[in-house]
Order: sequence, then C-alpha cells, then structure tokens
Amino acid sequence: MSMNTKTIIFDMDGTIIDSSEAICVTINQTRRNIGLKTDLQKEFILKTINSLDKNMIKEFFKLENPTNKMMQDFQKDFDKNYNIYAKKYECVDEILDFCISKKYFVVLASNAPQDSLKAILEKNKIYDKFNFIIGFSKNTPKKPDPTMLNLAKEKGLNNTAVFIGDSIKDEMAAINANMPYINVSWGFGENSTKFKNAKNSNELIKFIEDI
Repeated sequence: MSMNTKTIIFDMDGTIIDSSEAICVTINQTRRNIGLKTDLQKEFILKTINSLDKNMIKEFFKLENPTNKMMQDFQKDFDKNYNIYAKKYECVDEILDFCISKKYFVVLASNAPQDSLKAILEKNKIYDKFNFIIGFSKNTPKKPDPTMLNLAKEKGLNNTAVFIGDSIKDEMAAINANMPYINVSWGFGENSTKFKNAKNSNELIKFIEDI
C-alpha cells in the first residue's frame, strides 16, 4: 500500500511553467519566416492554443499542410526560445513544497514531449519535487485524452487523485478520466465554469486540502 494519501497531478505549461512568451515569440518568428508580415497578439495566440476546435496551423500560418522543414525550424526556434523565456511561476515552490510536506504523490502530466521534461524542470530547480513525470510520447497521447491522468493515478496507488491545470483541454482530460479538477487563474486559459478556480497559491492549497 502507498503511504501517500492523495495523488496531485499538475499540468506544466500555464500551470507550473510560464511559457507564454516563448510560444508567442516562436509563432511570430515563424510567420515572418514564411512571409507573413504582421505579428499576432499574445491574447489571440494563447486563446487559440487552448481551444479544442481550432486548427492552429491554419489560424497562425494560413496553411493547410506545412512542410517538414517549416515544422523542424519551428521546433528548433521554440526549443531555443523556451530556454530563454520560460520560467516557473513565483507561487510554484510554495505549492509543491506544501504537497511534499503532506507526503502527497506529486505528478507532472504535460503535453510536451516526454524527453524534454527533465531538462525543463531541472533548469527551474523543481525536478526533484515530483514523484512521477509523464509527457507526450508515441504510446501516450496528448490531453484531453485521459491516458496520462489514468497512468498517474495508477502510479500513485491512491483512491484520491486530482488534476490541476489552466485550460479547457486540461478540464476535459479530467472529465474524461473521471477525476476532480482545479483550474488555476494565472495560466493561459479562461476560468472554468464547472470547477473551482484558484486565483493564488493559498486558494489552490486550500482546494487541494479539501479534496
């Protein structure tokens, strides 16, 4: 039996890591690379990314089928910009340290590639605060598919698990996994109309305790 009383699962981008600048800079760099002269506004980019029904390639680049070179260049630029701009939110250490003090099983579940997560978390000095880390891979589809959350709950061996995220994709993943959800208001998405919204670390900690 696990000694952990709860499994607390965190999304990464928009919840733990603020990568909004890296995303926006890369998208606008790519637009200029393919001859689009106007930059898109940050609000539009983040809203589109967190929509369930938007074709991001078409919305951002006015293309139906991007070339392999374009996508390779995009990923290369994004990796560089992520390293420059992405950083953990100020409240993250307090929240993770609280979970550790309660001996909760702490998980990161991200749509970023599995092989990219360790370096990101180590750079932000929070890698060792997670008991389990899972990302997108060939066998693990992206949220809102519930696979990541189901695997995280199985790993934690707890009946009580909650997912904490910032977007409709995160909310839908929790619904699909039949799992409680808490939305953080400091992320990329809009407030949830179905679940609790935490405006700061104190509210989030209280909501976690109440699960």
